[in-house]
Amino acid sequence: MPEMIIGMITTPNDFVIPEATLTGDPADLLEYLNDALLAPAGERIYYWPSVKGFENISQEQVYEDTPYAYLPVRDGNYRFKFMFRENLCLHKAMYTHRANTGRVIFIDSENQLFLTETTELGGKGFQMQLLHTEKLIFNDGSVATKSPVVVALQNNKEIDKTGLLVGFDAFSDLHRIVDQKLKLVGTATATTIVVEAMAECDATPLTGLVLADFLLVDDDNGAVHTIATAVEDTAIPGRYTLTGTGFETSKLSLAPADTLSVQAYETITPLQITIGALLMAAAKAKAKGGKGGRKGGPHPDQTLPGDLEKPGDGPRPDQTLPGDLPHPGGPERPK
Repeated sequence: MPEMIIGMITTPNDFVIPEATLTGDPADLLEYLNDALLAPAGERIYYWPSVKGFENISQEQVYEDTPYAYLPVRDGNYRFKFMFRENLCLHKAMYTHRANTGRVIFIDSENQLFLTETTELGGKGFQMQLLHTEKLIFNDGSVATKSPVVVALQNNKEIDKTGLLVGFDAFSDLHRIVDQKLKLVGTATATTIVVEAMAECDATPLTGLVLADFLLVDDDNGAVHTIATAVEDTAIPGRYTLTGTGFETSKLSLAPADTLSVQAYETITPLQITIGALLMAAAKAKAKGGKGGRKGGPHPDQTLPGDLEKPGDGPRPDQTLPGDLPHPGGPERPK
């Protein structure tokens, strides 16, 4: 029998574990799940934090009581409320996983995966009708602050008729992707970019990255710029100097999670890299056909920076003063 639920894995609707993987070498099952945990976002499964509390909020079975018989009307569906306690960053991350579709695999206290059997004798998660992160439950002096998450299953028969338990002792070796961010240090040039890599939540430095872990994509054409070297600062953990030639305005991120040399991190928002402003301005001016920007000089009506009136000149006839006041000596404003 399934025992106390201590964890869960949410999956896309079409995620299935083949029979050979379920019943074969446990190492193959671990590898299969970890590959899916690091897959691209649309195909990825998610291993949630450890459960800190549980409440069964399932529907009751409905019966009709007549003078002739006691009749079953409908089965109630399974509904559970899980409590998590990690940090505010993870609460916000869980909030983004609200859904009314997808599947869920439960992990119990006896190190068993609890899922439903497929027609090919493989396994898949239970169909969810709702996954809903609720508002925080705050510490009131007697209970700790927690993040409640409600999971409502779509079809009770996936448990009652085709429920499946599979022993799995390696759940502690499953990967959880950590959101990561990059921070620019100083000003990027066409040959050098210095960045700091850290965890999104607590700014823990991300160390041990290598050249292949960085991805620099051009803003204009989507081309990947070649980074020649990526060297971590020996005095400042998580700070890297990237060098190359011809860097242009681009977006810098880590490579996809399944290819990183360290596990398991993902850049949520790529870092905008703008090469020194003066260099870019000069390059744009040159591309437009010469010094001074507009060919032939500024438009007659254009006021350039620094084009201030000389003391005593007074305003130009067509100039509007702040507040739209009448020019000195000019007609009064209509009342």
